[in-house]
Amino acid sequence: MVLLRGFMIEFKSLIKINESYIDINEITSYQQVSGVDWDYVAGKIKIIFYGHEIFGSNVVDDINWFWGFVADGFEDFFEKGIYDVGFPSQAINFTLIKIKDDMVDLEISSKDTVYLRKKFICSEFLKSFFEGAISYFIFEKKFNENEANEMERKICLIESFNKKID
Repeated sequence: MVLLRGFMIEFKSLIKINESYIDINEITSYQQVSGVDWDYVAGKIKIIFYGHEIFGSNVVDDINWFWGFVADGFEDFFEKGIYDVGFPSQAINFTLIKIKDDMVDLEISSKDTVYLRKKFICSEFLKSFFEGAISYFIFEKKFNENEANEMERKICLIESFNKKID
């Protein structure tokens, strides 16, 4: 089992290159991403729990927008105990509710389908979730130099959220 910095949950961003989905951490050259439309980065966000995928293979969306929404709107979770965001191109919601000081409930659903509903330890979930976001922003900052300043701003926002966890 591969654990992310000791946590049992991991968020992986994969982008569509040609007809394949590639983990952003496996991309090493500009040539690999030369055909990426940085305005709408098609991809998947996989959620891995105890080494097993529990969400992500069947949902393709604009992952740059999803992670951007997280950076620009997650403050609501700390203020209200709830964070609800729609996937950019689909009628699928990602809803996170704080149910106790140390527990959160995640539901990813559309009007007719619940893709995932699971409770997690709050601090572990948030640290891993934020690490997934930062990983994406570092990736885009490296390969999409036109947005480097914006990616740095988003990294700083996520890092500020990380400080609120403990």
